[in-house]
Amino acid sequence: MQIERLMVEGDRLLVRASDGTTAPLQLMGVRLASAAMREDWTRELIDWLPTYRRHGMNAAVVFFQGSSGGWTHPTPDPPRSEQGLTNAASFCERGGAYVYEPDFARQCRQAAFHIDRDYAVDERIGGRMRRIVRAMAAEGMFVVVGLFYFRVFQEMSEPTLARYDFRRAARRAAEYLRGERNVLWYPYNEFHSHPRSYGPAVVPEHEIADEIKAVDPNWLVGGAGEGLDVVMIDGGGYFFDYASDRPVMNVETFGWGAGGNDRFSGRCERHGIWDEGPATVSPAQGTAPDRPATKQDFYAELDGARRRPSYHLFAHFQGWHQGSHPRCWAQNFMGMSPGAPDGPAVRGLNMHNPASPAYAQAVLVDDDNQGRGVAGSRGVRWYWRAVRERYGEWRLAEAPTRKD
Repeated sequence: MQIERLMVEGDRLLVRASDGTTAPLQLMGVRLASAAMREDWTRELIDWLPTYRRHGMNAAVVFFQGSSGGWTHPTPDPPRSEQGLTNAASFCERGGAYVYEPDFARQCRQAAFHIDRDYAVDERIGGRMRRIVRAMAAEGMFVVVGLFYFRVFQEMSEPTLARYDFRRAARRAAEYLRGERNVLWYPYNEFHSHPRSYGPAVVPEHEIADEIKAVDPNWLVGGAGEGLDVVMIDGGGYFFDYASDRPVMNVETFGWGAGGNDRFSGRCERHGIWDEGPATVSPAQGTAPDRPATKQDFYAELDGARRRPSYHLFAHFQGWHQGSHPRCWAQNFMGMSPGAPDGPAVRGLNMHNPASPAYAQAVLVDDDNQGRGVAGSRGVRWYWRAVRERYGEWRLAEAPTRKD
């Protein structure tokens, strides 16, 4: 059954199929923000989509500009990493492999939107994004397509920031994906937690929505601001009780800040292996500043989503879904790829298949903390099992439908 369009009715998200039936829809997914940044990551994600579905996942978040695990350097400006402004996680392709070095960013400048070519979408990144969208459509799955990532703009010079045309870039992205029916648009990654990082030329979310809807008025656009179709939140607390008359999506569950889902991985420490202990997130007080989330925190979020069909949940597991940074104990936000900081360039990182039968392999989970001999697994298969227990295999045809 083909997806015809997505719609909002009150606080519910609906999907209309090609046979004319309309069904309520709840999105359960994971944040894969950097999946279109590399060919091996894109291929891996597409290969594992049937596994996603079997475990109750029907959606993903993917960004044109990537995320901390691998993002683009979009301008001729020298990178500002030497000023301590970013995590230096931008990478470049060399000889079929990838390297993470700020100096290399000056030479490759992989850009989702080419500022010096009227913000044209890069065919490598855009082509991979389109392949992801279409592969997920073929599986009856949905993509939250993100546009802008704040660390990209931290790298720009002040004059470039002042002239960056967010509207034009958004229009170009929308034109590039014209005709795709299984997408929801998400203008800014962590916009409200990092507003200054985007620079003086940043425009309100609803104006980005206008550019997107000028290409296709049937598309849905979300964000934290007013006048959007869907409330999209990226935060570290529980939001299944968030009061709203629109659909609500947590597009980055436990994804940032103290008490976040894997704050330990970003610091290359071992103190945060998930355990079965009590939840650390309080609905009244938010996250606990000195304790990483436990499995119970994720189970609570899943149970809250199951009680509220208008709530849509995207889990954030940095090293497994976001991308990886090999310079773990030097400067790192991901820290899940094997190898030493000064070792060879990293090839396939296998970040998309947590339900794999081969999940115990070191390339899938950093059991020995990058060769330092610390025992224990930081795997996340337990989360996928929990989703499957609550939702089972997702099929559009089995949803309650009505004939319009």
